[in-house]
Amino acid sequence: MVESEPIRIKVTETPEATGAYNWLKIRGKEMFAKSGLVREGKVLCSDMDLVRRLFKEAAAELNPSVWGQYWEHVILAPALGRRIAEASKNKLKIDPNSIELALWFHDLGIMVTPQYNRKDKVGDRLLQEIGVSKLIELLSSTHKLMVAAEGLGLTKEQISLKADLTPEQMAKVEKYFQGLTPAQRITNLADNMGKIDENGGLFTMVAFKKYLATQETRYDQTSKWPSVDWAIRSEDGKFPRRPLGAVLQYFTIKRTIEWLNDQGVNFEEICQSLTNYGPRFVALIRHGEVDNPTGKVYTRDYLMAIEDIPHLNNQGQQQMQEAANLLSKRKFRVKKIYKSPEARAQESAECIAKILGIQEIRESYLLDDAFAPGPYLKGTRMETFLEGGGNVWDPRWAEYHHETPEAIKRRMQGIFRQATSGLKAGETGVLVSHGDPIAFLLRDLEEKTVGPENIDQNQASYPKKGEAKMVVIDPEGLLFAIYSLNGPQLMKA
Repeated sequence: MVESEPIRIKVTETPEATGAYNWLKIRGKEMFAKSGLVREGKVLCSDMDLVRRLFKEAAAELNPSVWGQYWEHVILAPALGRRIAEASKNKLKIDPNSIELALWFHDLGIMVTPQYNRKDKVGDRLLQEIGVSKLIELLSSTHKLMVAAEGLGLTKEQISLKADLTPEQMAKVEKYFQGLTPAQRITNLADNMGKIDENGGLFTMVAFKKYLATQETRYDQTSKWPSVDWAIRSEDGKFPRRPLGAVLQYFTIKRTIEWLNDQGVNFEEICQSLTNYGPRFVALIRHGEVDNPTGKVYTRDYLMAIEDIPHLNNQGQQQMQEAANLLSKRKFRVKKIYKSPEARAQESAECIAKILGIQEIRESYLLDDAFAPGPYLKGTRMETFLEGGGNVWDPRWAEYHHETPEAIKRRMQGIFRQATSGLKAGETGVLVSHGDPIAFLLRDLEEKTVGPENIDQNQASYPKKGEAKMVVIDPEGLLFAIYSLNGPQLMKA
């Protein structure tokens, strides 16, 4: 089968995608200039620390519009690939470090674009420009998969994975499989099976089959991009290439598992070792915009006159609806919602819970706003307070014994631990709180990860009203990434 050339048309990229690509290219090249792969031609364990750092910085800088499953896959696939490589390295002489690093990088292109086929081309180009192009040869080509799949002559029933392949078709599957190197077989297997199913377990062949059979419901059916357009159409107009590739992939994965068993590698046992392995998520959401009827600096509700208590306004309601819709659209499986006792936070949490269909919301004083009544009790107006720096820990308020930042941080640490405890891999807890408590917790998480000397001293992490900060926690309980679900995407070219 002669590989078809895509139609060449001029397409203009979005500023967000261009900005994301350039940031990843520049930062990745700078970071990996000191890697073992670039300096010594050998992948070292320290290279894994570098790529984790790249993902962490990219998340904070780009605020990528990715699904929760992206982070699950980014973390799970390298772990699965490494364990397969370690189990087979004596027979196959495969370097587990190289397999793991290739799988860390393999879906970096999704940070730029999620489109099938194009994300791989973008990813390969990023690997070249970052200086780690050697990893490309360890990864199988989606384009070549679809070209080979065109030659199978599949029927409609076979494309829906409801009918087996004929012996002649299986012979072509075997030819394609034999064209993959052992490293490509392992990374392809880890890429396709390194996912968490809808029940929270690692993919089985049954789950994988269902995933492939329904993949067209997750992808656009039209595209302006030549590589994507090529994937969703065919030469004879009968069947698009993308679903053809899914069928070949299914049988290739089955063949790969058989091959591993022949090598003495128990794939099922390796998968069992990764039960409940993957990230947990905590969404830190600051309450939405409020109506402040008297214009005073507000504090905890019980300290204020009833007429002074702020309530969520229409803009605040819309902000909470947006946050909830993003959690739903991006497939974060929310299991718990906690709220501060204040009316503005309660109303925000209730709005989120209603959209997500969560029946129970747990109230916790640990999420409360800072105890800092001085400005309110003095009758200070909000604009005057902000003009003076907006600092409730200024010595002039000492007589009111405001809660210290350290005390706020300790209680927020407590509710954060409470929210993450009991979460299974891939599940999300939501904390609805206030600006200062969220900011102190975020800063604490950052300090524990990179050290206080590396924290940006401006208040870039301070959430705006209505902002949802997503915290990704890795399987070892360490911070993997923090980014804003509804913050701006990078637009710098």
